[in-house]
Amino acid sequence: FIIALCFPMAYAAERAKPAIRGWVLLLALLTLAVPATVIGIGLVRLWNRDIGLPIYGTTLMLVLGYAARFSPFAVVILAATMKQVNREQEEAVLLTSASWWRRIGRIVAPQCMAGFAVAWTITFVFCLGELGASLLLMPPGSETVTLRLFNILHYGAHDVVSALSLTLVACGLIVCCIVIVLVQVGRRGRLWSV
Repeated sequence: FIIALCFPMAYAAERAKPAIRGWVLLLALLTLAVPATVIGIGLVRLWNRDIGLPIYGTTLMLVLGYAARFSPFAVVILAATMKQVNREQEEAVLLTSASWWRRIGRIVAPQCMAGFAVAWTITFVFCLGELGASLLLMPPGSETVTLRLFNILHYGAHDVVSALSLTLVACGLIVCCIVIVLVQVGRRGRLWSV
């Protein structure tokens, strides 16, 4: 969800005029200045009303909170990745009167696959250890591993805390290694080239 949300912002930031580019990136990075608890309170305040959408009290609140917290990292990574895509290739596709979606799907996205993988990995690792917004946005009767770790830590069960901590570290390392291997295989085998 974060990558799908951030890709258009990164594309707009990279393809905009230089005067506008800075403002788009500033807008994307603005949520880094907001503490996690404030984001959690804001989302609760926004969705805890009868507006016809059953979002409050579901895990979708966690997804929205994580997206608000960690999307700036994905925007910066994807904007840097977009610099590698040659504008002339996009302009050449315009000669065939291809739509914007076709241009993105055929030219831009295949060249940005490594950036997608890196942005996804970094946001995944940050979401894996997020606690501030999770405390406020967690649906009743469920909890994340990080929240469980936080709760057990206060009861003095050090062996369970150690096991959960190692599980989180192992999960993050496994995902990072898988993504690194996929990126290397994709580059060598030209899976993601145009």
